[in-house]
Amino acid sequence: MIALIGREEAAEAADLDYKERVHARNEEQKVEFCKGVVAMANDRGGILVIGVKEDGQRAVPEEVTKVDVGDSEQRRLRDVLLNVSPHPLQVDILAVEDPDDPGHGVLLVLVERSGLAPHALLDTRDKTHHRDGWLRFPIRNGAATCWMLEPEVATRYRARFAAGRSMHDRLREVEAECVAAYAERDGSALPDPPQEADRFGVRIPDYGFYRTKPT
Repeated sequence: MIALIGREEAAEAADLDYKERVHARNEEQKVEFCKGVVAMANDRGGILVIGVKEDGQRAVPEEVTKVDVGDSEQRRLRDVLLNVSPHPLQVDILAVEDPDDPGHGVLLVLVERSGLAPHALLDTRDKTHHRDGWLRFPIRNGAATCWMLEPEVATRYRARFAAGRSMHDRLREVEAECVAAYAERDGSALPDPPQEADRFGVRIPDYGFYRTKPT
């Protein structure tokens, strides 16, 4: 990490963010941590580096400040992410320990692009109009993080449902191809399977007979 200090190619980007520290017991920092992680999951994924101070002007790493990298701190960070909906996020936390300072170093939070996006977090910092806080949808905008507006949230929900439907249809195709391949291998005729309607009202084949009596 020290080798990255001051280097332009290590500047913050859509898939890279630095935080000097995350105090898992501080409400403000908990929300900011969730915001950074969820924004990456809603976008293209990325890495959140905890324990590195950035240059406020150039957004490049300025100093390795080090944080607690013990198991208890990692568990606290994972618990903070329970405030995300839908849960869970595909997140790994890796510790890079300083050999000269056991128990301290840098935490790498590896965030995968989520197929369940958009994810939201409960922002509890402002309870002026609601006692429990607000459900908000963060997204990366270059090296910055912003909140999605309602039209963008709606668009991403439609994309999620469309992707789910496409996968559902593709699984049906693969199943039909497999059954046909077994029949062709054995040289047997493949009768038309009975038809049924799925929850979308689409007529689909049911290959249950072939599951109970394989060729």
